Amino acid sequence: MKPEITSHVQVPRAAYIRFPLGNPIGESFKKNDQKIILSDLLKLCKTIKSPGTIFELPYRWKRTIQSFLE
Repeated sequence: MKPEITSHVQVPRAAYIRFPLGNPIGESFKKNDQKIILSDLLKLCKTIKSPGTIFELPYRWKRTIQSFLE
């Protein structure tokens, strides 16, 4: 969730996703979205070869303030 902290800790491999803190694999109850993200994360475990690599996943948080009010 915070690539600058992940980089400082020097983990062997990591993925970064631009979601709010507390939502590392997506919104609650959106199982389909969560499965896709989790599947991509597991694939990265095999494909990232260089230590210290931080891969940014292409997903973006789409929820807005308006959706909270509905």
